Amino acid sequence: MAKLYSIFGILFLALLFFLVYPSRVEATHITCGSVVTTDVVLDSDIGPCPGNGLVVSGASNIAVDLNEHSITGPGFPFGPSGIHLINSTNVEIKNGIISNFSAGILLTGSSNNSIHNNEVFGNSNGIALLFSSNNNNIHDNFVHDNLLAQSVPSCGGGIIIEFNSNSNLVHDNRIDHNFCFGVVLAGAFGLGFPNQVQFNVISDNEIT
Repeated sequence: MAKLYSIFGILFLALLFFLVYPSRVEATHITCGSVVTTDVVLDSDIGPCPGNGLVVSGASNIAVDLNEHSITGPGFPFGPSGIHLINSTNVEIKNGIISNFSAGILLTGSSNNSIHNNEVFGNSNGIALLFSSNNNNIHDNFVHDNLLAQSVPSCGGGIIIEFNSNSNLVHDNRIDHNFCFGVVLAGAFGLGFPNQVQFNVISDNEIT
């Protein structure tokens, strides 16, 4: 009986260890244009990239931790994106600095994702949710000086939600000095609930 208790004790301690000290993802070296489908922690800056920075395609239940590193693009007003989520769900994008792309972070057909704690600047559009990208949580980002569209000229913005993208929550972001809009809700129709924009600090954009 004592031996049985000892075995159960060892199993209990092992379970407790894994609950208290969950496995962590080691930092990974990623290059421009990489397609990501599993958890990633960046170990270095990416770019300048001639095309997309990172592409997350068909992924679910993963975290992309930029780990305070930057993703830098070619400085073209149209074309590549810093991070492009395509048909992905429950993806977390966090802790990065993204600049010099057509869109800093672009979601197309991607829902239930979390975009937070990023600095997004110097793009045509900061963060864009397009083509039925629903139920995403965009929070605690610093989205500023997305002015690249001026060179065309065209009209970009800080955070853009368009083309049947609904039920998204945009909150607690700082959004300033973007050309021309702070936040755009355009063509967000369909069967979902309206998008919510609340508790953000929005200032000094060409059109708030």
